[in-house]
Amino acid sequence: MRHQIAAHIAQYGALDEAWQEAYALAFQDAVVATVAERSTTALRLVRQRGIRPSAFVVAGGVAANEVLRASLEKVAADGDIPFHVPPPEHCTDNAAMIAWAGIERMSLGEASALDFAPRPRWPLDPDAPKRHGAGVKA
Repeated sequence: MRHQIAAHIAQYGALDEAWQEAYALAFQDAVVATVAERSTTALRLVRQRGIRPSAFVVAGGVAANEVLRASLEKVAADGDIPFHVPPPEHCTDNAAMIAWAGIERMSLGEASALDFAPRPRWPLDPDAPKRHGAGVKA
């Protein structure tokens, strides 16, 4: 899409508001379709392992997007799984949630050393086997 926008600007000059809206809508549609497809696949794989999900929860900043919410609600309904999402005003950026988790830990007297190396794909389960094709180099 970036190349399409650059080509359009090169040929016609700056994007007018209608083109900006069209490109934004196309991007949103592509993202929503991808997230819905991956969520459907994930739910299918979980069920193939004999696990019955008790709920499908969507949170964070992306959960404020009405189109994404509706799409994922349909994914949950198609999978016969209860769907939970906070009201849009509570769908804040993930950085705010991380900061709140830090406040909670600090209030308990917990602290972390600051001498660790950052990992952009930090696993939820550090004991889980590494997956190839998910940013893990073989």
